[in-house]
Amino acid sequence: MKAVRIHELGDPSVLKYEDAPDPQPKPGEVLIKVEAVSMNFADVGRRSGRYGGGTPTFPIALGLDGAGTITAVGEGVEDRSVGQRVAFFGPSYAEYTTIASGSTAKIPDGVSSEAAACVPVTFGTAWYCLKEATELKSTEHTLVQAGGSGVGTAAIQIAKYIAKDGGKVVTTAGSEEKCRKALELGADVAINYTTQDLVEEAKKATGGKGVDVVLESVGGEVYKKSLEAMAPGGRLVSIGRTGGEVPEVGQDYLSQRGISAIRFGFGTLRNERMVEVRGQIEMLMMLIKMGLFKVVIDSTYPLSEAAAAHRHLEDRKAFGKVVLIP
Repeated sequence: MKAVRIHELGDPSVLKYEDAPDPQPKPGEVLIKVEAVSMNFADVGRRSGRYGGGTPTFPIALGLDGAGTITAVGEGVEDRSVGQRVAFFGPSYAEYTTIASGSTAKIPDGVSSEAAACVPVTFGTAWYCLKEATELKSTEHTLVQAGGSGVGTAAIQIAKYIAKDGGKVVTTAGSEEKCRKALELGADVAINYTTQDLVEEAKKATGGKGVDVVLESVGGEVYKKSLEAMAPGGRLVSIGRTGGEVPEVGQDYLSQRGISAIRFGFGTLRNERMVEVRGQIEMLMMLIKMGLFKVVIDSTYPLSEAAAAHRHLEDRKAFGKVVLIP
């Protein structure tokens, strides 16, 4: 089969479209013909070595999630069968992949493989951050940083869905075009961080109060500004550092402001509560089928052009998800 793997860390040129051994399912696994690959910024971090993770063992197969059709099942698998369409958590930059059956979720009829591939990590992260980690209430105001990212486009919609009793959804983007798209997606206010002051605009949008919940994925100075934009009692959840390291913030500062800040790792939660997470992913796909949520896909690339897709994502040109098609 063909796969995209890396044999060294570096820029997108290290992504090699090459022949790889055909995988066979072990006990408890399913073999999936991959039909769509969801690209995540964590793929960029792993490829470049920015996200660490210890000394790598090459070659590395990239990918956190995808979608496809089961073509074989391993010994002991009873909850999945050949021919089922599934979204999954696991390596996906290949024509075929083997995944633990428990890490797959059934795709409902009417949801494309391209859309389903983007649900596990993107929508799953946004859902758990807003519903559980911060316990967003229907009257509270939300700030979604990086509204044009995959998680950002999902979080705008989920926050709007939860904040049905007057809560506003504020988001940020780096261009007027992305701001316009964020408003069309459901945001009440879109702040162009290249020309507007985040704290000032967030306070203005909330009548001077500040936001109650922040979903922060950028790090660096944006993280600090996010804290400044919060109302007393506000909760910030950090899920990434695409723009810089997450700074250390003293507990004294948080206590004086009456706010809280936590880090959220969806991978850890999946490992601990996979049965529950799988059910939530299937529920989210049903909401997408019903039209309550939309998977925003910026562009698709053939798997063989993964390097070009990585450059597009790193250049911050995308609004929504970038998808690879094997």
